[in-house]
Amino acid sequence: MIRYKDKCVKVDWDKDFNKAINDNYKLMNSIIKDCVDKNTIEGLILSFGVADGEAYYQITKVNKDTVNVELCENLGDDYRLATIGVKGTIKKQIALSQLEFKKYLINKGLLNLWH
Repeated sequence: MIRYKDKCVKVDWDKDFNKAINDNYKLMNSIIKDCVDKNTIEGLILSFGVADGEAYYQITKVNKDTVNVELCENLGDDYRLATIGVKGTIKKQIALSQLEFKKYLINKGLLNLWH
């Protein structure tokens, strides 16, 4: 599993923050594609709509009916879900549904918006 937090670029708001954020979106998309190619939810990055953006969480552990998730920081506004915070657990079915949706996006050529 490729761990987002180990490979992401920390955003420095005094330097070229747009490049760092775009590099992190590219990393996120490559991780998602890797999970889709392997047909696995372990490592998958999930997205949830928040305000005018999204909160991103990576699956760090798969359990029987749930998955453990961790916030992916250094992406845009760094939104997070109040119900999860930085780390938490969600239903496994949510992750499986998002995997199917990510497969659809990749097959239609719509996932990789940051090249």
